[in-house]
Amino acid sequence: MSKHNRLTSAKGFRKFLTLLAILVAYGVFVVLKFGLKDGISATLLTWAFFVTCTPIADAGFIVDFPVRVVVGFKMIYSEIIVWVVAGLIIFGSLAFNEALFDKLHLFRVFKTILLNPWPLWSIILISCAGTFISLHIGDQIYNLVQDFRDKKRIKKLRLKRIGIEGVLFVLIVGWYFILLNLTGIKIG
Repeated sequence: MSKHNRLTSAKGFRKFLTLLAILVAYGVFVVLKFGLKDGISATLLTWAFFVTCTPIADAGFIVDFPVRVVVGFKMIYSEIIVWVVAGLIIFGSLAFNEALFDKLHLFRVFKTILLNPWPLWSIILISCAGTFISLHIGDQIYNLVQDFRDKKRIKKLRLKRIGIEGVLFVLIVGWYFILLNLTGIKIG
């Protein structure tokens, strides 16, 4: 493995560890606040929220990156599994622990999104598109880095990914505020 590949892998690994540390710290905090059962459920539901309602592969990256590095399975394919698991967590929470949605403001907003298909599911659709576009580009970057080809193309793809993620993030935040206004949901 070349020095460049080791540095790039280390950078990705640091990002993975950072996201994992945030999830674990949040999980510990929520378990201490709500108890073991509801704390674990709240952590999983928070993860499912970030999978389905943010236009970047932040929550899925916790699964996608290690799977790509260890097994070589493309991140875009493992993200499909991530979305299925997130959907099962959401469905299970609504079916078996609906009271959990009343414990945090984020969950109340999430429940409102889930129970109002039009127009609020557009948030999930925008997030899905953003996640899969960024992972498609991420897979291309990973392939180029592993083969250590064409530094200019790698840089161009990274900038493209950052640009797309930035635009999608601005769109979804703007759309959130429009939808909150249309539905009368108050935050804070």
